[in-house]
Amino acid sequence: MNPSFYWACFITYLAVLYARTRHSVTRLPSDPGYSYIQDGADAGLESLLSGDPYLHVAARGLAWVTSWFPLTGQAVVLATLVHLVWAGCAVIIARVGWLETHSRVVLPLAGLALVAAPHASESSLGNIGNVKWPLLTTVLVMCASAVAVQRVKAPALTLMTVTGLTNPLTILCLLPLCYTAWRRADARVRAIRLGGMCLFTLIAQLTKVGIGAATSGRDTKVTFPWEGMGLFWWSGLVGPVALSSVVVVAVIGLRIAGRNSNDVAVALGLTATLLAIASYQMGGIADRYFVGPMTLATLAAIFTIASVDLPIGLKRLASIIGLTVLLIPSVKWFSMGWYMTGGPTWAQEVRRVDELCTRSSKGDVEIALTPSGTVTLGCNRITRD
Repeated sequence: MNPSFYWACFITYLAVLYARTRHSVTRLPSDPGYSYIQDGADAGLESLLSGDPYLHVAARGLAWVTSWFPLTGQAVVLATLVHLVWAGCAVIIARVGWLETHSRVVLPLAGLALVAAPHASESSLGNIGNVKWPLLTTVLVMCASAVAVQRVKAPALTLMTVTGLTNPLTILCLLPLCYTAWRRADARVRAIRLGGMCLFTLIAQLTKVGIGAATSGRDTKVTFPWEGMGLFWWSGLVGPVALSSVVVVAVIGLRIAGRNSNDVAVALGLTATLLAIASYQMGGIADRYFVGPMTLATLAAIFTIASVDLPIGLKRLASIIGLTVLLIPSVKWFSMGWYMTGGPTWAQEVRRVDELCTRSSKGDVEIALTPSGTVTLGCNRITRD
């Protein structure tokens, strides 16, 4: 595939991300707030090794770069850097889609499944605290594809390392890697290399946070559905497992009927289910934990539809119905929700406290975050920028 096609996808994915975050890109969410940027400004490169409680290298790195810029523009800079990560991950997923199906339709749709993920609209897009989810989703897709694993080189190992030092759930890559190594003997050596990197990063994470914290997840989490829980939350909670189950059963049925099917769809479906269970254990019912499993399940469905051996008319009908069903949630929950759009913009708040520091002798001032909460900064920090 011509590299210009991937660049076109990258630009398209960026446009989608900016369209979805048009009301939130100028705001700084209260979780994780300003702490990562402040740590980057204070500790520099050493901030990458700070725990929260586990290593979060990718987010810390982006925050460190953001700290180089003037205070008023840091919210936009940070959101842009996060968008670049999401778009880059989407291009890698699109590449896997091409390697698996050689379809010019599947290629852009595969990446779109990530950037248009419906449950990312609550608090994930443009949020540095959730940059770990597109990274994890991408390496899981890569590890599920025997063709992609066969082509693993230094950049892929680097991506695996950064992801593992950002999200401890990267250890789940061992499932699709084992499945890939079992299916394809010619991919085993590279699968072992990727698996070894997974184990290395897991040891680093456990050394940082301890086994107890790694297995228990967040201290405060919602684990049971609440009264009046809406479709958004129910679809994120049960949707990945339900869709993955349909895909696996469909693939088994196709094989029994003697028709072609895509092995990577099974790997993605099983991985989506495992990630959904692990995410629930770590964080309970929370929108950010829906993004990875739902994207993997969606990709499994797309790859299944693309690879199934059916008469052309029936295949087109199945494609139209399948894509329509998959895209409806993305359209319904396209724009960012209240969590990322409430309150004043970061630049407005910085200008307000700058005037306050200029008029008075205050030592510290509070800047409002989105949707609530504040961060306290010294006037010397405000006026310096």
